[in-house]
Amino acid sequence: MKVIVRAIIIAIIVASGLLYFHTVTSLSKSGETIAGLKQDTADLERDNSKFIMDLSREINLNEIEQKALERGLIAEARFVYIAQKPSSLAVSKR
Repeated sequence: MKVIVRAIIIAIIVASGLLYFHTVTSLSKSGETIAGLKQDTADLERDNSKFIMDLSREINLNEIEQKALERGLIAEARFVYIAQKPSSLAVSKR
């Protein structure tokens, strides 16, 4: 009888140890996953900030005009808008 009780106690201790080991391993893997996701989030936030800065620079009207001039899309002379009628505009070079 004592042998059976001891065997049951040992089986419970071994099962508890295995369950504990499994739980610790799972938590460790979850921690690694969370750390990786935090790093990915930080990388994405850094990239997002860079893209916002690039976009800010790109939508700057002076930058757009400079790029258009470099590509020959507009003349270097200034344009003046003259109202002919209240509903239409004419463009002339100065």
